[in-house]
Amino acid sequence: MKLSRWIWLCTRDTWRVLCGKSVKYTQPLALSIRSQVRSVAFTSADFEVLRDAVVSSNGSPGPVVILGAPDSSLNFAVCSWKQPQQPLHVYIDSEMTDWFTACGPLIKSLKSPNDISVIHANSVDDLVGKIPSSPSIIVANLRVTGAQIQKLLQHAMEIGCKEFIGLGYDIKHHETVRAVHEHSRVVGGDNLWRVTLEPKVHAEIDRVSASSPPQELKIFASDSIQRDLVSIVIPAFDSRPYLQEALNDVAQQTHQNWELIVIEDASPESVVDIVDEFRKRVPNNKVIFQRKPTNTGASATRNVALKMATGDLIAFLDSDDRWLPNHLSRKVNLLRTTGSNICYSGVDMFDHFTGNSEFVWGPNQMELDAFPQSLFLRNFIQPSGVVMDRSVLDEVGLFDESIFLVEDYDLWLRSVRAGKRFIYDPKITTRYRKNHAGASTTGRMVLCDDGIARVANRNADLFDDDQVRRLVLTKHLVTAGLGHLGHKQSKQNRCNPEVGYDLLKEACKIDPTKWHARGWTRLAGCVIGSGTVPLFRILFRHQYKKTRFEPLGLVTRRAA
Repeated sequence: MKLSRWIWLCTRDTWRVLCGKSVKYTQPLALSIRSQVRSVAFTSADFEVLRDAVVSSNGSPGPVVILGAPDSSLNFAVCSWKQPQQPLHVYIDSEMTDWFTACGPLIKSLKSPNDISVIHANSVDDLVGKIPSSPSIIVANLRVTGAQIQKLLQHAMEIGCKEFIGLGYDIKHHETVRAVHEHSRVVGGDNLWRVTLEPKVHAEIDRVSASSPPQELKIFASDSIQRDLVSIVIPAFDSRPYLQEALNDVAQQTHQNWELIVIEDASPESVVDIVDEFRKRVPNNKVIFQRKPTNTGASATRNVALKMATGDLIAFLDSDDRWLPNHLSRKVNLLRTTGSNICYSGVDMFDHFTGNSEFVWGPNQMELDAFPQSLFLRNFIQPSGVVMDRSVLDEVGLFDESIFLVEDYDLWLRSVRAGKRFIYDPKITTRYRKNHAGASTTGRMVLCDDGIARVANRNADLFDDDQVRRLVLTKHLVTAGLGHLGHKQSKQNRCNPEVGYDLLKEACKIDPTKWHARGWTRLAGCVIGSGTVPLFRILFRHQYKKTRFEPLGLVTRRAA
């Protein structure tokens, strides 16, 4: 590409960053693969990850280190957000000298020229020897292998760096994702990932000796843990019509060694009187109730309850779901006899108005045989059907509060990544209430599909077969994209045609051979550009339903 063209792209991207818009730029792949060129599309989620990391590093006097091409919007954003007293070190290869001569003035226009140092490095090994000690943040704006990223992360820890930003947080770069997750828990955007190189709570737990008492676990607020005590967690929002039935099922459990924690998520109509009445019915069990002043969602509500738990086992029960009397006893027995960490079963989906069973949501035999990789294809684990050892949460962390509707799916995949053992209970002991206004998924299936696609993309490296992985993830992305395009935007479903278009484009990047995705992507671009989305909405919605219910067995057989 000509120098004049690069200068134009550099100027355009700088302006878009300063205006807070997402950008797309073409970046030389420096350091051992310089001859290649690849397009990278940064989104608002990526810039949010970057901004949080740079702002977090502002209190450190160490230099800001950028590895790779100095001409991208990513680098300009770093220069805009860093503090004036933080020097900037830009590491480029020798072939990019002319580049910095042209683009340097643009960077220097954002900060004093005296703050910027340019260092040449032609390989990762060369970089390791040149990065100064105690940098405030390292931004690796380059494409390297998973092993090289691992090496850079290890060196960053050794020299006292606390924030590390890198590229490649999607299925196309699963080696990088795997390397990052092996090193530390990661926060990811659509393309960027961020590692805070400080000891985490679960890292400290890993170093506790086997003889250490359970009260040393710091992720929970309680000071003592009781063996075989099940802490039942119920998040409640607008649950007054259903909570009484759920509490009745808790009281009828044959396993009576439990405590109940009900957290109300700022419902318009409180359920405190229902919980107080229930407390009087079960004087031998501890019942905790807390009402939050503001609504923050199911993830944050469950996390509040988990921090109050004193049992060594955790059971989840949504306020509108039901349990059979032997639910806890079966799950606790399976956990103890098999040495597993998480016990789950299918759930009976019943109609709210008639009470009739409609179908069972759970794994089939093929999915059980292929577990845990089958979990990447479909989330068949419902929280109300789960009892788990609390040590799982100590290691993998609580629910991710940034995820909407599918936070449980994210937790299961993180548990798989940590090597936790799952055991399936074939007995159906949970009932899931459908078709009522308070159900979390009523009218929000597109949001569920959107969340599944993003969580699956984040954890795609768990799936061994690359071809099947691409097919399945493409299906998730296409389904979510068509859903956004096929439904009118509302406060409940939050559908956005432009988000749908972005998801379809991402599907095409993951599997360019899938003509189906390419065709719908082109159509979406045309109708959005012409402002005719409402005219084609019924077509997108029809295809959304067709793609959503496409048998997953058919999808996986295509890879054969």
